[in-house]
Amino acid sequence: AERSQRGGAGGATLPPFELHKFDMSSSRALRDRYNINTLPMYLMYYGGRLVYASNVLNGYGSGKEDMRAQVAETFAMAQA
Repeated sequence: AERSQRGGAGGATLPPFELHKFDMSSSRALRDRYNINTLPMYLMYYGGRLVYASNVLNGYGSGKEDMRAQVAETFAMAQA
């Protein structure tokens, strides 16, 4: 797991979050619960509820900056 609070899009501070990587081949729990057929799949939760699910971050990528931008955007939308 990775924890982060800094380095958001545009240098903004990100909300606290945890990043976990799951081996989907060893457990079907997440695949079955969310009908995941494409890997990688990014799931983001806020307040115990799923607020983002996609196989790309920030609309087009899967890099660190895309992840940071998606976390910031998803957090802002989840609070609205």
